[in-house]
Formats: sequence, C-alpha cells, structure tokens
Amino acid sequence: MGEKKEVARLVLDTNVLVSALLFRSEASVLFDAWRGGRFRLAVSDPILDEYARVFEYPKFRLSQHEVAAIMAEFVSPYCDRFRVQRGPRLCSDPDDDKFIHCAHAARAAALVTGDRALLALGPRCGRVHIISLSDARMRYCL
Repeated sequence: MGEKKEVARLVLDTNVLVSALLFRSEASVLFDAWRGGRFRLAVSDPILDEYARVFEYPKFRLSQHEVAAIMAEFVSPYCDRFRVQRGPRLCSDPDDDKFIHCAHAARAAALVTGDRALLALGPRCGRVHIISLSDARMRYCL
C-alpha cells in the first residue's frame, strides 16, 4: 500500500479566483487543478464574503442565484475553511491582509496572487509564500 500524499492548500486572492472561474485565462488551469484534487483551496469567512461580493459586481452580469450556485458548486466543495483571528497589518492595502492571515492559519503552501500590493511583500511574508499565477501553474498544475 502506498502512502497517502498530503494535498497542498493554496489561498487564491479574489482576482485569481474570479479569473479562474469566469474567464478563459491563464487562471483557468487552476480551476481544473483544484477540482481535480491537485490542491485544496484554503479560505476564511471574510475571503468567502469577498469572493461572493465580487461575483455580484454588475460588470459580471450574474444574478444572486448564479452567484450562490457558483459558490455552492465550484468553491465550497473544494475548499477548507479556517477561522482566522485578526492579525497585524502586513500589506499596504489592509483589505489584502485577510489572505495572508488565512494562508498562515491554514499553513498553506502558498498565497497565489497578481495583486501588486501582495507581491510587493516579496516571496515570503513570515511563513507564507507569496507566488504569482505563473508560479502556481508550474508548481500545482503541470
């Protein structure tokens, strides 16, 4: 019998997740990888709230029913939820701190982002690896 390999957890910032689910883009490969069990999505309640809120932006033309369906069918079944305590301010954009705090709490392999404020923190913020979408594709999708 072979050993069961631990599946990596990743935190995806909102733009990465939205691109993965709504557009044919570089991020689409992530969607296939996480649905295929290559990694698990690590989230917190504030992150889930932001995902849902952004899907409701008028530019996406999704009804509340469609947003609820996306969250129920494509996000929730493939994620691990973590209760995250509010931590110190780490990023120049305080709204982005929730992603770092979640990655830390989840002991995530990485935070995947295209956000300049998060990427400006460098390749690591404490124990959290911050990687670009291209790096995530090479590490978790090939």
